[in-house]
Amino acid sequence: MSSRKAHELRAGEPAGFTLLECTVALLLFTLLVLGLSRLTVAHDRLVSSLDAWLADDPVYYVDQADDDLARVLGTPARLSEPVPALPGPPPAPAAYAVTVQSVSTGLDPATATAVVVMTEL
Repeated sequence: MSSRKAHELRAGEPAGFTLLECTVALLLFTLLVLGLSRLTVAHDRLVSSLDAWLADDPVYYVDQADDDLARVLGTPARLSEPVPALPGPPPAPAAYAVTVQSVSTGLDPATATAVVVMTEL
């Protein structure tokens, strides 16, 4: 199609953008840049807090409750850096089937929670 025919088809339409359209586009672009910058700052804060939490590369052990009654009642385990003492002799091999249902972790304070189901074989 020649440029003459294209010009004749659009003869009634105004050429270019209006000032209002440019202002709206600039406003939307500014909101997009501000949203992305806030997301970047939040990401940097999260990464820096994670780096601070893992700075010394500690090894955590799951430490059970010392009391038999507390274990029966389902007292949650806690994380400790020193190696915990065993609460008693370990069960015989293949005495339990362990299924992990869910794991959740937190950074502030540093926590880890796991829900497991142990069934006796």
